[in-house]
Amino acid sequence: MIGKLKRWIFNREFHSDIKKDLPHRVIVNPVKNIGIIYNLNIDNQDLTYINKFIDKIIDSGKKVVTLSFQNTKRTNQENQNPTYYSSDITWYGVPKHNDITSFTDQDLDLLILLPNTYAPHFEYIIRKSNAKFKVGFSSAKVGKFLNLIIESYNEDPISQRIHKLIKILTSISQ
Repeated sequence: MIGKLKRWIFNREFHSDIKKDLPHRVIVNPVKNIGIIYNLNIDNQDLTYINKFIDKIIDSGKKVVTLSFQNTKRTNQENQNPTYYSSDITWYGVPKHNDITSFTDQDLDLLILLPNTYAPHFEYIIRKSNAKFKVGFSSAKVGKFLNLIIESYNEDPISQRIHKLIKILTSISQ
């Protein structure tokens, strides 16, 4: 019962939006602005791989905006990248923080969701985002809000997921 109430309150956050939840836009122009959502609760090797991936995109002349999630309570220590914490998420799953609002309000050509697990706060960001094209890894619950779903398994390392992502996006753009 409490789960259904949480979901009802979560979905109520979207009733005031004019835009539809179902993605239907397709990019025909070159991608210039990319948003990346990733989880900070990973080992240092994976985080290094993500940072190299971001640097590679920036080196190609594209603007990259990131938003990371940390599954801890917010501390006074600031991260160098926009980050939201588990303490910023309401009991019904909606994240509330200025970093999230500024991320979702940006006009992005491409939004990449790197985690391959479902969480209501990821769904919220995807649904609220102004991104023209949304890509993520297989999760049945969040998949209906993505334009492209890449098959992945929970045990797939981040390097393998990023490799799949690059391969698929490269083949689409050609």
